[in-house]
Amino acid sequence: MTEAKRDFVVINLVHEYGQPLQGCTFAVASEMSEEELRESKALALKEYEPFIYMTMAMAEAIRISRNNNKKYRQRARRKGNYKKDVTQVYSPSDRLMEEAMDPCNLMIEKEEEEERQQKLRKLRLVCAGLHMTEIQRRRLIRYYCDGLTEEQIAFEEHVTQEAVTKSLARSLKAIRRKMDEKN
Repeated sequence: MTEAKRDFVVINLVHEYGQPLQGCTFAVASEMSEEELRESKALALKEYEPFIYMTMAMAEAIRISRNNNKKYRQRARRKGNYKKDVTQVYSPSDRLMEEAMDPCNLMIEKEEEEERQQKLRKLRLVCAGLHMTEIQRRRLIRYYCDGLTEEQIAFEEHVTQEAVTKSLARSLKAIRRKMDEKN
């Protein structure tokens, strides 16, 4: 490791998150302030431009999160339908509690839930006579009704995003076939 590399750590954001963040492929973590780092290591940092600056504590949090996610996936593979052993309870601040109890926010949440239920009913009607697996049905509901991304569904189900994409594509193909039969 060169002397410059000891003063900072480079994190490949595409590797960590599957895509660049804020248009940056790399994050650079250091104990130095961003200004000090840019002044003293300008030449070494040039290959990582543009980058997101972070403290070493932030980089350590990313490392710990990655390790925890890895452990969670390993447990899930070993135990099947693994549930987290520990539930962490968060106490919202008074301001957040007031916002949650605001009549306007409650009304918006109620309307959003009614809209979700309506989408769910329509989707169930469409899927009723189709030859789909339970997994395909569940993924359709999570994607179209719950608004999750393919990546989020894949993470929850401990499968690849490609598996979710293919499953949704097969489901949509079955729905289109059924619609063509009716027309």
